[in-house]
Amino acid sequence: MKTMRTTFVLALGALVAWCAQAAPEGKDRFSETIDVVTVEVPVYVVRQGAAVRDLTAENFELFADNKRVDLEGFEVVDLENVTPDTTRPALLDEAPLVGRRHFLLLFDLSFTEPGATIKARDAAVDLVMNDVHSTDLVGVAAYTLNGGVKMVLGFSPDRRQVVTAIRRMGDPQLFEQTGDPLRLLVDPSLGDGVEAAFSSTGSNTGGAGGNVNIDALQEQNLRDLSRESGKAQRNVELGRISSFLGSFEELAKILDTVEGKKHVVLLSEGWDSSLLVGSFDAKEQMRQAEAASWGNLSEVDSADRMGQSAELNHLDRVLQSFKRSDAVIQAVDVGGLRQDAIGGGKAQSDNSLFMLADGTGGELYRNFNDLGNAMGQLLDRTSVTYLLSFQPSQLERDGSFHKLRVKLKNVPKARAVHRPGFFAPKPFSEMAPVERQLEAADFIMSGEDSGGLAAEALAMPLPGKEGKAYVPLLIEVDGNSLLAEQPDDQLVGLELYAYAFDAAGGAQDFFSQNMGLEVAKVRQTLEQSGLKFFGHLDLKPGDYLVRVLVRDARTGRYAARALPISVPDFSQTQAFLSPPLFPEPLGKWLMIRENEQRRDATLPYPFMAGDQPYVPAAMPMMEAASTQLNLMAFGMGGGEVSVDGWLLGGDGQRLQGSEVALVEHAVSPGGGPAQIVANLTIPELEPGSYTVVVNLKDELGNEVTSSGRLRAGGYR
Repeated sequence: MKTMRTTFVLALGALVAWCAQAAPEGKDRFSETIDVVTVEVPVYVVRQGAAVRDLTAENFELFADNKRVDLEGFEVVDLENVTPDTTRPALLDEAPLVGRRHFLLLFDLSFTEPGATIKARDAAVDLVMNDVHSTDLVGVAAYTLNGGVKMVLGFSPDRRQVVTAIRRMGDPQLFEQTGDPLRLLVDPSLGDGVEAAFSSTGSNTGGAGGNVNIDALQEQNLRDLSRESGKAQRNVELGRISSFLGSFEELAKILDTVEGKKHVVLLSEGWDSSLLVGSFDAKEQMRQAEAASWGNLSEVDSADRMGQSAELNHLDRVLQSFKRSDAVIQAVDVGGLRQDAIGGGKAQSDNSLFMLADGTGGELYRNFNDLGNAMGQLLDRTSVTYLLSFQPSQLERDGSFHKLRVKLKNVPKARAVHRPGFFAPKPFSEMAPVERQLEAADFIMSGEDSGGLAAEALAMPLPGKEGKAYVPLLIEVDGNSLLAEQPDDQLVGLELYAYAFDAAGGAQDFFSQNMGLEVAKVRQTLEQSGLKFFGHLDLKPGDYLVRVLVRDARTGRYAARALPISVPDFSQTQAFLSPPLFPEPLGKWLMIRENEQRRDATLPYPFMAGDQPYVPAAMPMMEAASTQLNLMAFGMGGGEVSVDGWLLGGDGQRLQGSEVALVEHAVSPGGGPAQIVANLTIPELEPGSYTVVVNLKDELGNEVTSSGRLRAGGYR
């Protein structure tokens, strides 16, 4: 479900000593906010265990709260027809986020023998590397008795991070924070491939001695985690099961925040289900029944005969919570034959896993050594997703549950598999921290612009260090949008996230920052412009999708922006021209810089016109008949240059009367970029978005082109 809301921080103290920080003391955006909720319903259509393809919107009827609703949108995601384009960032794939499958690999570390967990890791790695589709998002989590369910890695397309998270299952530092608040990276230092230490086969060795068996060390740590659970009497076991169910009930509620169908792959040996439903031992049941018939009640254990009604009710609530959150438990029995502490055997453990899976619409898999083969039917029948969407009228933001039903038309002998309903949005203030974290990660992973807060971003690569480019990232927020409904006595808290995803979907660099503004002290500055943040990313040559999220920490209003960028190899002599940069007056914005620990004091301030620093606009607003623009050129042969350029309208056609003309060209000393000043002549423009294209030629025949965005008539 997507909710459009309405959310941003920066000022220019003085561009002295690299724009020193001047922090303040102590779906369309900027003006009116239109609050629209669109409910998206992923549907699988199955016939005889296989996916049904080639259906249209005419084959579906959708009912909400028993009333037929009109479809606002219809989309088909068929994984057979989705071929990832390895030349561009994975988040730009056509499959929408809500139409992608989400797999959460959940390792049960309390009800599973350590040796079984070690073996299950290999099976999980094999599943991830060989069987899940490239568009699937995979997360990793672990359950412990003391900690409950904890996310190790959020839903990610980056198989390197997923494999690393799996391989570290059992690491004593598994749950320590990596510095990434959204848990999209478990190891920010990963390179271009899965490291040998986390390969999909074999034991891990390494360390100073050269013969350290990492699996053995992690298995010992798993034994320590398992020992916390103990093996005690029935009431202790019931307490363990109750804690397990409580954690899973919370997990189900949290997963409702994540868009799309969620498959929780639970890798566990299960618990003794007879504690809940009564003994499965027929002889024992007969003995107690006979004792009861003779009145020997001291020999009758009612809990053993009939089970525990309170825990059974709790289990039912858990199963219903998963179904309502569009989450299915796919249970994987990772253990062999064993006896538990109170005499139960493998059958009871199997039965508990079956109860969890069957109660949510999933399956129990026993052949965990080949998960891909065992889960093959599941992967096949979920390979086609029909995405239905509608906009409910008069929907109260109270978190209430609303029933859904999908009816198929002219699709004989098939059934529609979909979530039983949806939860209405609830106030941001009522969301748990982990729900906010997953929601933010969802916005980052969606790959599309969204949100009601007025914000724009600009990224451009420059020569850096150690084979990486230095990529300044400017993010600006319209002040009036930010101040909407903000009382003067409030401290506006802002969350800022930026991630750069490569063509494989891996996050190659990121930063995050929280900041606060006292409205009473900065209102005047924000009302005349807004806030601008200056940060940076370090990236190797290649193509990336930079995802930026700004969110109001009090109201949840946000802006998510996607910036495709291409980073050249500055160590080579290839020509590169920066996007057109439109200088703005100094002191116009409230300017804030990235945290001090991310700054590199050895790098000069990048935006200069001669010896004068300036701050470019992230989204230039064109009002005058002509305006100045700056360019930086790398790898050109020197000498005289010629500049040509024009404006493109929203339809991609060149606008008559638009022109870019050279004003000044200066070669930087010391091999720096050539600095170019040009003038853009603008015809009368209708409000909307435009693209400025600039072409540069030098005397040696080198030619390079760049482009940038601008707007007329104000923000969107």
